[in-house]
Amino acid sequence: MRTTLDLPDEIYQRVKITAIERGETMKGFVERAVRNELAQRQDRDPVKPAKRRPFPVLHLKDRTPIDITNEQTEEAILGGFSR
Repeated sequence: MRTTLDLPDEIYQRVKITAIERGETMKGFVERAVRNELAQRQDRDPVKPAKRRPFPVLHLKDRTPIDITNEQTEEAILGGFSR
């Protein structure tokens, strides 16, 4: 996939020089650096899945449909519902 990076001049020059010194292209150098960073990050701080919150369910004893507004839905999600 093609992308564009906006690097400060100092970083760009260091990447370019280091890649040349190692006989790599800038693309190869950046790809390897990103892969190494991602691998190290995964080893020391694995990504934990986000805690899922169930959508609130309204249990009505008489099962009659109710007309509910967006505001009432928001209120129910944020902490309480009154009919």
